[in-house]
Amino acid sequence: MRDFVFCGMFLNVYIRTDNLRYRKETLVPEDVDTLETKRSKLLEEFLSLGDLRPGSLTAVMRRCGKPSCHCARRNDPGHDPQFRLTRRVAGKTVTETFPNPTALRKAQQEVTEFHRFQKLSQDLVALNEKICRLRPVEQQRGGWTEQEKKTLLRSMRKWREK
Repeated sequence: MRDFVFCGMFLNVYIRTDNLRYRKETLVPEDVDTLETKRSKLLEEFLSLGDLRPGSLTAVMRRCGKPSCHCARRNDPGHDPQFRLTRRVAGKTVTETFPNPTALRKAQQEVTEFHRFQKLSQDLVALNEKICRLRPVEQQRGGWTEQEKKTLLRSMRKWREK
């Protein structure tokens, strides 16, 4: 059973965009001018982005391998955690280790900023999709020219081959 909550004149709908991701949309008709204003404000937020980089931060507990070290004893947690940033570069996994807590905090801020960039990008694409759906198609006289037909057919064949 699905539950719907009505608040005033607005109906919020969550639309599934891909595997387990949902996008919230309010079912209130918006005009192109309002959406373009929202897009301009969203584009201004891109200008406020700081340093960013992709990747995942992890902590790895390690053992040095020396038989006389405390980490070699049974039930010993090992040495202090080693913090790493892992990301893909040209199809290969690259791992970076941080020499001190300051470098780790800097990387955390950069990864957080990258996530903000991704969210802004998704919002921009969703907003542009709405604008594209609402913008009217300009009517032109005549149909496709023979050259346009050939070009379109060639490009469609290339898309199918990929």
